[in-house]
Amino acid sequence: MKIKVISSNWSGERNYIPKEEETLYEIQLNKKYTVKAWEFSDAEGNKRKVEIFSFEITQIGDDYISIHCFQPFSVDEKGINLMGKKQDFTININKPIRLITLTIDYGDIFTLSLVK
Repeated sequence: MKIKVISSNWSGERNYIPKEEETLYEIQLNKKYTVKAWEFSDAEGNKRKVEIFSFEITQIGDDYISIHCFQPFSVDEKGINLMGKKQDFTININKPIRLITLTIDYGDIFTLSLVK
């Protein structure tokens, strides 16, 4: 079994067309996966990195996995719950989940599914 992550984004900007990027990961218990990070230089010129989406697989079943995300997300909602604090999710075969960053005006969407 593998986990498929489709990374996309959204914007309140009119006529915005998001790009999608698909990545497959081998499933490994207690492994940390960093899907998206933002790298920048601070005012002193030091390189910094902020993780936008990373997770660890905490449980593996025959037809599901459980993950812990290191950032809170809004999940499978029509709108975005900016106060969302959910960080633990279960992904079942044939039931993808959509995780959305807690941001206004622009954000990231990560759709996770299991592939046999």
